[in-house]
Amino acid sequence: MKKALVFIGALAPFALHSLEFDMQFENEQVRVSKIVMAAKEEVGLHRDELPRVVIGLKGGTVRRMEQDGSTRDVHFPTGSAVFLEADPEGEMHRGVNVSDTELEVMIIELKGKAS
Repeated sequence: MKKALVFIGALAPFALHSLEFDMQFENEQVRVSKIVMAAKEEVGLHRDELPRVVIGLKGGTVRRMEQDGSTRDVHFPTGSAVFLEADPEGEMHRGVNVSDTELEVMIIELKGKAS
């Protein structure tokens, strides 16, 4: 089990937040990670390349901010699973935990079919 603390620049100059990322398991079919985001913490511009199931361990809401300026809130209820499609090729977004509390989720990325 690998655990890393990743530093991501926030919108405010000189402000840094830490995103806790803990790789749990990976094989040819799936990659499982645990992610913890502090309240109001932002994840920088990225693309989610794989379809995934996200399970809310400590639920909350993430606001997706698309490159075109549009936003949408994605809710991760505690104890429930949410399915999300992969992002379209070339489309990127940022995300911010708009909850007043820490968000903790387990992400199961679907890499391919079993042999």
